[in-house]
Amino acid sequence: ELQDRIQILTTERNDYQSITITTNERIKEIEHARQSFEERLKELENDKSHLHNDKFTFEQKLKETEGERRDLFDQNREQEENLIDLIHEKEILEQKILDLEETIREWARKFIDIA
Repeated sequence: ELQDRIQILTTERNDYQSITITTNERIKEIEHARQSFEERLKELENDKSHLHNDKFTFEQKLKETEGERRDLFDQNREQEENLIDLIHEKEILEQKILDLEETIREWARKFIDIA
């Protein structure tokens, strides 16, 4: 009976050791998985930080570009206004030329009449 009891205890001890070994291996696997997870999390946080920086840079460039676009739009509007003014001045000058040509013809007729 003592021998049976020793055999049972030995079997239980061996089972316990086997379970302990299996549990320790599983703990190592879990620890490795945790470390891998933490490394991946750090990578993702770095990626997130880079994306945030890229987004900030993009938004800054977008603001600059929008400002430049507004400036170009204002310059374009100013140039259109200047062009309209120049066209108006051209029309005035063309009319003055026509008036001067008419005056020259009148003077020429008067000169011919006098001569």
